[in-house]
Amino acid sequence: MPYTMRKRIHVTIISVGKESVEEKHHQHDDLFELMEFFKRKYKTTPLDMRTYVSVGTSLDERNFRVDYEVDPSITFFDGEEGHSIHDVLEKEKRLLESTGYRHDVFFFVFLTHLDRIGNQEVHTFNYSDKHTDELITLTNGITCLTGKPKIFLIEAHEPGLTKFAAGEAKKLPTDADRLILKSISNQIDAWGDKFQKHLRHHCSFFVRAFISVLDDNTDEDFLTLTTKINGKIKKVNESHPLPLTSSTLRQLLYLDN
Repeated sequence: MPYTMRKRIHVTIISVGKESVEEKHHQHDDLFELMEFFKRKYKTTPLDMRTYVSVGTSLDERNFRVDYEVDPSITFFDGEEGHSIHDVLEKEKRLLESTGYRHDVFFFVFLTHLDRIGNQEVHTFNYSDKHTDELITLTNGITCLTGKPKIFLIEAHEPGLTKFAAGEAKKLPTDADRLILKSISNQIDAWGDKFQKHLRHHCSFFVRAFISVLDDNTDEDFLTLTTKINGKIKKVNESHPLPLTSSTLRQLLYLDN
């Protein structure tokens, strides 16, 4: 029996900008293409989608506003005390506790860069870092989200990475009703030209494959779609590391019911 989909989809996107011009624009392209996709495909409104962008300085924020037509719903945070990724996650958790009853499916998208501290990986948000499990446990203890499917898309780029580290899957939590799709790749090789030409922004292989597969397959469950996402990426770039999928969904999830 599939999950019930009577209410709207909710989307939370948290993105980090980077120092180099090329890197910054690619990360922002991923962000805006995903925002446009959810609005177009699932008719999300400002009540259904919250977006947070990590910027290093006020100058970075001004440049961001100049480079893009900034959606008024975007919240900027600079990593300093009171405006760190920890504060953003706490704020989002409070909002979910008060508004989560309005939705039946939740997407959480993290567009980050990966650093290593010893043998541990952390996701960098300018001046503060978070481990993968700290991002995913955002929904823990929120009663109105219990039993509802929660989809986590995590894109993390790491210089020089060519394949997943051994044992990566063991780091992912196993709480019920979650599906985690995690893409780690070399930040230089994450973007390419051979994909859907209609996309206005120059997105990563992972984001393009996600959008393409969900657009083209409206009658299959989401877990099945993750294998199609992998196939799409491999077809276009044989050497690109495939996303890691970890699922504790207890029922089939159809997004286009």
